[in-house]
Amino acid sequence: MTARKIAALLRQVRLRPWREVPWRTRRVLTRLVGNWVERNRVNRNAAAVTPKQLERSLNRPLGEAVERAGRIPLGRMHASGPARRDLARQFQRVHPWVYEAILAEAENACAHRFDLLGSGLTDLGPTIDWSRDFKSGFRWPRQYVKDMVLVDPSRGADVKVPWDLSRGYQLVRLGQAYWLTDEERFARELMAQWSSWVDENPVLQTCNWGNAMEAAIRVANWCVAFTLSRDAAAQTPRLRERFLGAALEHGRFIAANLERFEGYPTSNHYLSDLVGLVYLGVLTPDLTESREWLEIGRRGLEGEALVQVGADGFDYEGSTNYHRLVGELLLSAFTLARQNGFDVAEPAWKRAVAMAEATLACTRPDGRAPLIGDVDNGRLHWLTPEPPDDHRSLLGLAAVSAGRADFHKAAGRARAEGFWWGEEPASAPPATAPRSRHFETAGLVVLRSHGTHVVVHCGAPRGPRGHFHNDSLSFEACLLDLAWIVDPGTYAYTSSEADRNHFRRTAAHNTVQVDGIEINAIVPGQLFDLPFQCNPRVVEWTSTPERDCFIGEHEGFSRLAGVGRHRRTITLGHVTGDIEVIDEIAGEGEHDIETFLHLDPGVRGVVSRNRVSLTRPDSPREVEIVFFVEGETGGPGLAEDWVARGYGKREKATVIRTTARTQLPWRRRMTIGARP
Repeated sequence: MTARKIAALLRQVRLRPWREVPWRTRRVLTRLVGNWVERNRVNRNAAAVTPKQLERSLNRPLGEAVERAGRIPLGRMHASGPARRDLARQFQRVHPWVYEAILAEAENACAHRFDLLGSGLTDLGPTIDWSRDFKSGFRWPRQYVKDMVLVDPSRGADVKVPWDLSRGYQLVRLGQAYWLTDEERFARELMAQWSSWVDENPVLQTCNWGNAMEAAIRVANWCVAFTLSRDAAAQTPRLRERFLGAALEHGRFIAANLERFEGYPTSNHYLSDLVGLVYLGVLTPDLTESREWLEIGRRGLEGEALVQVGADGFDYEGSTNYHRLVGELLLSAFTLARQNGFDVAEPAWKRAVAMAEATLACTRPDGRAPLIGDVDNGRLHWLTPEPPDDHRSLLGLAAVSAGRADFHKAAGRARAEGFWWGEEPASAPPATAPRSRHFETAGLVVLRSHGTHVVVHCGAPRGPRGHFHNDSLSFEACLLDLAWIVDPGTYAYTSSEADRNHFRRTAAHNTVQVDGIEINAIVPGQLFDLPFQCNPRVVEWTSTPERDCFIGEHEGFSRLAGVGRHRRTITLGHVTGDIEVIDEIAGEGEHDIETFLHLDPGVRGVVSRNRVSLTRPDSPREVEIVFFVEGETGGPGLAEDWVARGYGKREKATVIRTTARTQLPWRRRMTIGARP
């Protein structure tokens, strides 16, 4: 154990209640002994599966198992021969834009050009280094993974870069390109990259074995890629045999390292682990351990769906990005199981479908998702090329999985996602306008009317709090079917503590700040913890044919002497589409109050006294924000900040900022509406 890990352990001991020390000490000692045994196995090269061990781990002769690999039903992806070619022509005819985008990305993968986590298209050269963060140049060494320091912000390196490269999204893209075109070169490159990864990443000896989630997503993508390329000459029996051995190594690693920890709520990590076991259990049935993996994964997912997803269909981690990931994990695994004759408990299935309904409600008129909480671009398969803040692929998948024509219609170009999973639904009847919703699980409120779309966050953690931001009572606003006021998103996790906290702070959200303090304290060194003490709550939520009205409050500034609750009222008129926002802060004494409105990067603002006129090139009309303040001098001003629509990539944008030194109680009203 390194000095850094010992220091981190001691820090955790100080932060935890003393009553937890005995059982946590037992857990640490058990882990240390287990790591010692495992380290010795790795050092003796005894962790890898040998050909003889693989043969002993099969429930049928090796030749039969090799022949069956890649032939297990997986939506339309296991189609072969003339049937596949007919489907490929259908895909090109029905989804021409996605067809071209898949081939373009496959060409880049063949040339080892990758655009990951905001890197921009980068040439990695003839030999891919799977353990290197090619954005910073830092490389993790080959050694026993549990002795590595994977996260160290002082390096400026991000382990998510090699992890994402190793997840095999590009292998799926190469498999799709072969499936669609019959061009053998795509399959050859797929097999070459896969073989390279296996050669360069022996079990437990590189950073890519850092957790079970990465192994689970990786092996699920391997299963998809090998299924898509099953007809190719490049996928030789020898490679299929090697695939079975690597799948066995992954299954054993995942099952031994499930990310469920006593005293902590489960998260998307544990769900991913279970999904990996389901994929292996269904798609590698000739491994004797696969049935056990399937049962652990399937039953675990059925239980976790009811724990991590509320009855309203929203994930409990406080992030729209992770909501999409969890929805994709559940729907993909459940659909795969059902297509192969394995039952899924109805309550869990309904929760998974409800996640797509929640995504439908939150999707902005421009097709993008509000960026509430953390955003890391996380996906399971990424079957449809699309921007990371476009979550409609979940609708495309759910349309086929649940037979929902309304999802199919709303998915737009991302309806191509569903094609790979099965028959697409027939044309939908005329769609009714999505209604306004209150999602209690996430504390999200959606107000909608005729091209106006507002999303407000007023939720407290019901599960892990590592992906929450200081965004209580913050909102996004679309008018005229276009985004004007947006959440700035997330730029980085572990490569820079300063960048991580810049996007988590109060001033990075469309809310109010008092005396410069954070709504919830941001603790140095705690990149995935936000001590949530502000107690946000929805006071009132009504939706009538005439208007929607949200009232929420939090007490994040109550630790300041003389400061009470911040209450925000947002009203949306259904006839005009105008938005009224009223902020009130209770208390007494003189304090500094700041408000922030972050604009979409395409929006420009002009200030005239208490008004800000907003324009964007693709809008037919201007939007105007008017501030009404009694007894207060000074008006709004414009400043510059960042917006990150996806992880690792940020762009300059305008923020409207107001500042005032004023007496409490304080009240301010502003209206947001399109000019005639």
